[in-house]
Amino acid sequence: YGFEQREAELVAELAVPDPERLGLWLHGMGGCGKTTLAKLLFNRLAPHFQHSALIELQPDERISSQQLCSVLKQLGATGFKEASPAGVLLTTLQDYVCNEVVLLVVDNVWTQDQLDQLLPRRFGQGSR
Repeated sequence: YGFEQREAELVAELAVPDPERLGLWLHGMGGCGKTTLAKLLFNRLAPHFQHSALIELQPDERISSQQLCSVLKQLGATGFKEASPAGVLLTTLQDYVCNEVVLLVVDNVWTQDQLDQLLPRRFGQGSR
């Protein structure tokens, strides 16, 4: 892929415990390898977290109940009903990540609204 050096640098940055750093943003023109790099980072970092999930969004779409269920399952959350409305599942996700150390990779973000909808106001300490 040709990302080995950059991947190693980013993994090293994210591995350093820093309460001020919650994550990082990969941005650039379409086709420059952001998704490939995000997946490489996820695969390298996920084993170092108790819970991890990768979600791939679609342009200008609200996050669906199906996507939220997928993230909750990847994180290992239990006790939620898959038939629940998206709002209920979103609250479940936000409550869950506030109390756990998680790695959450969100790919293909098109709007601030998508992030505002998905990401909680706070994560468990040590999350990325």
